[in-house]
Amino acid sequence: MSGNDGRWPCPQGAGARTGRWVRARSRLGGVWALLVAPLLMGGCEASLTEGADYTNPQEVEFDPSLGVDLSEMTRTESGLYLQDVLVGDGRTAELGQTIGVRFQGWLPDGTLFDQRLEDPIFLFLDVGQVIDGWVDGVPGMREGGERLLVVPPQLGYGFRPRNGIPGNSVLVFRIWLDEVEGDVEEEL
Repeated sequence: MSGNDGRWPCPQGAGARTGRWVRARSRLGGVWALLVAPLLMGGCEASLTEGADYTNPQEVEFDPSLGVDLSEMTRTESGLYLQDVLVGDGRTAELGQTIGVRFQGWLPDGTLFDQRLEDPIFLFLDVGQVIDGWVDGVPGMREGGERLLVVPPQLGYGFRPRNGIPGNSVLVFRIWLDEVEGDVEEEL
């Protein structure tokens, strides 16, 4: 880490390829960012490996409390499933913007592995900054919206266990987009 400024260098992997830094900040200060960033910056680590046998979300049984019905969700080319629970009426999130979100993250069996429900955490939405499931699943959300994501392992943390999340795990996120800051940042 580079001190108290809310930035983390990406290890070898997606972030290293782009030469970017993971950035997160919170209205409550850098303490929360230090706790949450390791979860959300999973996309920074190399999460893919040749020959990995990833779990297909269609083969997973989801706890009914999660409200996941894959047949009612949109499947992207990458294998991510998403559903707008509530379409917001504010600005639209795009890659290259800082966004303020609240979220909950579960394993398919209903085990809550992380959440942020009070004040939003502010993250830079781009490749190597958050897990690929968020890179694919958050753009297009509007401020005030709520979205459900089902993230296959190759778009989450891959084959490696991470922060109590077993390797090869399908992840379920409920995301509330509270704020979109500024314009899209361009590559230098």
